Amino acid sequence: MKQIVALSIAVTIALIGALSLPAFVTFHGELDKGVFDGKVAQKLEAHYNDELPVKSIALNTWTAANYLAFNEGRPGVVVGDEGWLYTREEFDVYEDMDARYNRRLKQIATIKQILSDNNVELVFVLLPAKARIYPQHFDHYPSELDQAYHNIYSAIVKSGIHSPNIYRAFAKNADKKLFLRTDTHWTPLGALLCANEIGDYIDRHIAENIALDQTKQFAVRQKTSRLHEGDLFSYLPLGVYQDFLGPEKEMIDIFETELVESNTEMNNALFGDLGTEVALVGSSYSANPLWSFEGYLKQALHADVVNFAEEGQGPVKPMVEYLSSDDFKNNPPKLVIWEFPERYFPVEYQEVAQFFNTNESVDISYISPF
Repeated sequence: MKQIVALSIAVTIALIGALSLPAFVTFHGELDKGVFDGKVAQKLEAHYNDELPVKSIALNTWTAANYLAFNEGRPGVVVGDEGWLYTREEFDVYEDMDARYNRRLKQIATIKQILSDNNVELVFVLLPAKARIYPQHFDHYPSELDQAYHNIYSAIVKSGIHSPNIYRAFAKNADKKLFLRTDTHWTPLGALLCANEIGDYIDRHIAENIALDQTKQFAVRQKTSRLHEGDLFSYLPLGVYQDFLGPEKEMIDIFETELVESNTEMNNALFGDLGTEVALVGSSYSANPLWSFEGYLKQALHADVVNFAEEGQGPVKPMVEYLSSDDFKNNPPKLVIWEFPERYFPVEYQEVAQFFNTNESVDISYISPF
């Protein structure tokens, strides 16, 4: 079958080439070096992008050729074996990596201080990278990142911030499907495991001190299943070649959360409205209802959770927005759960720089291993 697809791609490229011969003549790139690899293919594709008369077909064809010949997708994805795709962000190494880690640690310590000043407890949830849990489907993980999770986690704990060890829980259960094969995100099973770890940690270390109203019983029940096209497919636009070459789409179970029992109405009558007790802040791992993380947290904590996470913003900006909001200023919770994917740790956000320039006054030299 692959031979037939390869022939089809070759014929299509020939037809496209005939239609765009003038563009080919103007392309010099690195062809004169006599070396043709995946990078040159991407340069040639980019050169054609604005000149081909059939762009979508050309894009699909170039991607299919690159995928078939070099097992590569478009910039932004790492193509593994057995249909596994990874975001390139999980492999990014910066020249000033240690400095970035230190700046992030200082920002987290600042957030902790702001919350403490408002009598709010913080639980920092560092999510391990998908590539860290499932490294067997690609060639190698950058050596600079080998100990990154463990060093970050150690520094967070040394700083006095509550933080369950999610890596340890995931590593013990790596034989299960905790991340989607073609998506940057976890599966509902991964979200459930994480929520249960958080719930157990809070019960052991925090619950008595903050006196949560854990009088609600939630149940997360499967509603249906559906075929899911992972977000990493956007970096592998194969078009008509998808069914023959590309990773298969995967089934995902869809859940809904129900409140099955509550004594809160009686408590409210006695003590007044309890307001927001637990706030969830984070990335699309928390914000997207497909993973049911909010529901699993409610189930694990036996308490309501108000979700302030946002999609497409990473974990830092939503936290800054929440701390600057009337929701926080007028109704601070007892507990904030901050979900933070490992891959975002060295990423810097200029749009929140002013917030930290104004508030940062924390010394982290005693906790930083970087």
